[in-house]
Amino acid sequence: MIDSTGVTPAQPSKVFVIPVERTAAVNTGMAFRSVPERLELSLYDGSGNLIETTTASGEAKFIDQFFTAVPEEFSGSVQAESSSNFFVTVLRLEFIDDGFQLTSIPATSVPSLSFRSPEVIAGRDDDTGCWDGGTGFLGIVYSTPLGPPIDPYLHAA
Repeated sequence: MIDSTGVTPAQPSKVFVIPVERTAAVNTGMAFRSVPERLELSLYDGSGNLIETTTASGEAKFIDQFFTAVPEEFSGSVQAESSSNFFVTVLRLEFIDDGFQLTSIPATSVPSLSFRSPEVIAGRDDDTGCWDGGTGFLGIVYSTPLGPPIDPYLHAA
């Protein structure tokens, strides 16, 4: 064995938010396990703008293999959502002068909540990051270790 990388135990969830990065020297890989028929993936830039959506199954790929619209220089997040629990493992691959480095990146599990697109909710209070107005909708800002926060909207299930 030449190298190994330890990862924290994966916990099942229906929704994960995954920090991702791609440059000339860095790429982020995601591996999904126990995936039902349809796993929906949404790519967000560092400002929370939706870039692209796609579907996946139980596979391991880099972000530029899942999504066709990933820019050469990119830092953002992927939202993975399914109707039933699944697992995800995330590795950051970085090429360095004398080889490469693999780093395990934690995915944020969001159990018992499902995402709604920002366009669905009007009247959100941008100063506090939250809006309820009696509807049960709640805005939450997730900070990622690799870039600026993304702002997915959540609706309590």
